[in-house]
Amino acid sequence: MKNSNEMSNAVCDNCGALINSDCNSVTIEINQVPHEFCSSECDIERRANIALMNMTGWNAA
Repeated sequence: MKNSNEMSNAVCDNCGALINSDCNSVTIEINQVPHEFCSSECDIERRANIALMNMTGWNAA
């Protein structure tokens, strides 16, 4: 699912920052759903959070 604001700009699925067309955005698929991140750092952070939640039975924040 693609998040967007009123001006139809893409929003990072990790930090919520607006994704400009000239930034280094990353798009990946998780469970056949595309996710957009404003940078590779947000992609890495999101993956780390999911791994942590999987290791702790989804009890970690």
